[in-house]
Amino acid sequence: MIARFEGHEANVPVTLTSEQAVETAAALGASTACSIHYALFDNPPAYVDQSGMAERFARAAQERGITPALVADGGTVPLDH
Repeated sequence: MIARFEGHEANVPVTLTSEQAVETAAALGASTACSIHYALFDNPPAYVDQSGMAERFARAAQERGITPALVADGGTVPLDH
């Protein structure tokens, strides 16, 4: 996502990319990773969704042996115990 605010346009990412999120989950030893705020926001020019986020997140997670969880707002995140 890129954030632009009135009077300030940093034009830098303000969230992790799909791949960065999975790498962080892997570093923490997670077996499941949930994409927070998945498909909730897309409000150009202030907030722009990343292209192909769901596919990239799922692919990166599977490559690291992590279960990707892409759930709708209010949905349940499946956890392995």
